[in-house]
Amino acid sequence: MQQLEGRLICAASDLNDYLECKRLTELEFLVARGELPRSDADDPQAELLRRKGDEHERRHLETLRRLHSGNVVEFARAGSGIDAYREAERRTLEAMQRGVPIIYQATFFDGRFIGHADFLRRVPAPSNLGDYSYEVIDTKLGLNAKPYYIVQLCNYSEHLERLQGRMPDFGHIVFGDGAEKRFLLRDYLAYYRRLKSRFLTFVERAESQRMDRPREYPFECGHCRICPWDDACERQRRDDDHLSLVAWIRRDQIGKLEDAGLTSVTQLAGAADDRRPTGMTLEIFAKLRRQADLQVRARSSTEPIYELIRHEPPLGFALLPQPATGDVFFDMEGDPLFEPGRGLEYLFGCWMPDDEQRSCAFWGVDRLAEKRAFEEFVDFISDRRRRYPEMHVYHYAGYEKSALRRLAQLHCTREEQIDDLLRGEVMVDLFAVVRQALAISEEHYGLKNLERFYELARDTEVKKGDESIVMFERWLLERDQAILDDIERYNRDDCRSTQLLRDWLLANNATIMTVLL
Repeated sequence: MQQLEGRLICAASDLNDYLECKRLTELEFLVARGELPRSDADDPQAELLRRKGDEHERRHLETLRRLHSGNVVEFARAGSGIDAYREAERRTLEAMQRGVPIIYQATFFDGRFIGHADFLRRVPAPSNLGDYSYEVIDTKLGLNAKPYYIVQLCNYSEHLERLQGRMPDFGHIVFGDGAEKRFLLRDYLAYYRRLKSRFLTFVERAESQRMDRPREYPFECGHCRICPWDDACERQRRDDDHLSLVAWIRRDQIGKLEDAGLTSVTQLAGAADDRRPTGMTLEIFAKLRRQADLQVRARSSTEPIYELIRHEPPLGFALLPQPATGDVFFDMEGDPLFEPGRGLEYLFGCWMPDDEQRSCAFWGVDRLAEKRAFEEFVDFISDRRRRYPEMHVYHYAGYEKSALRRLAQLHCTREEQIDDLLRGEVMVDLFAVVRQALAISEEHYGLKNLERFYELARDTEVKKGDESIVMFERWLLERDQAILDDIERYNRDDCRSTQLLRDWLLANNATIMTVLL
């Protein structure tokens, strides 16, 4: 979104921003009007996604160059400004009129929306151009269609309809694995036009009101992790003591509580039963109130707080076996962006408190090495089980189980051993124990949140999983061993933390049994 010569110029990305978060649209509108400075937040994860997307686009360009030797017209990105946009569209139309088979970086501009399509491909469908017309090809890193992919296809195809006098029948996405899929546009155009109409009404309303600050509340959403405004939005939620800070709360539950006059974490924490909203069960209300109360009490406490949740087997603590000689605490590191359409599980880390050598790491920094590291890890656990039949492999959350299943299928190896591990309930997910048995005074229930309840000093450059992805990608470029060493220390800390969590849960066993009995 930008303000040029007194008019607001929008793009398909603005439609998608509106679809993701209306507050983001308001913020971008204020930036375009010059009433708010653009956020200069540095986000290595977002930058990595952009770089990977550009690489994917260039690879497909090379493919088209080979398939259409000498018949690919390539344009540089249009300069900024009304005249520059009109000139860029004129050059695009001129190439279309010549019947060029492939056009790279076509520009469209209708006076309100600017568009830059990755590729246009000539197809044998008559139009004002002659016995042919064009369809849009867009490159995306994902492996499955997402709504905003289709919105972009529809927006660019709408521009094409204006230039060639015919709405394309299809739009095409080249996914991260190189597979191309076509989409029948008539199935999506009604949705797109409604979205566009709502978006224009939204921004025109903002213009007419001379908005000087965002009106939409900054609810957390999936787009936050790559949004430059994320820090500012989080600060407002904290300043407001907003209900969205309560762990596990849903958006519809927030609405019901607000309708009942409960608009902050503190108010919910102290609410009596008669403040329960219409349409919310007493059980759910009590659960949310307990969580809010824990978080509020922790603000004035030097120690984190937890409460036990009454439950029956096979839930919660019933999932927690007794310690056994040979127990392993396991964590994996993966790079979902390693190759187009396929990530890499590059580190299998283990912590063995009973061994003289307490840690080991199986590295797989390329596809062949990934298979070898997976096999070595599975063989290590299988050999260990023969020595220590009662041992278990502890991990936190479901990533490790699903990744091991996936690797066995992808590499067609160690399928029986993985099946035996899973069927034999050798792998113990401590997240399931925590989720079903405890309420804690944290806004999230991640492993690092739980570290407040036991001692673990971390001292690595990598602080969280997303950072390890960025660091590994940096290693792929720089090949600096110190980067891998830091990732391994980070992974070892996660494995040690998993052991400390297990021990902390067991240390409370007497209290647990007292409460449950």
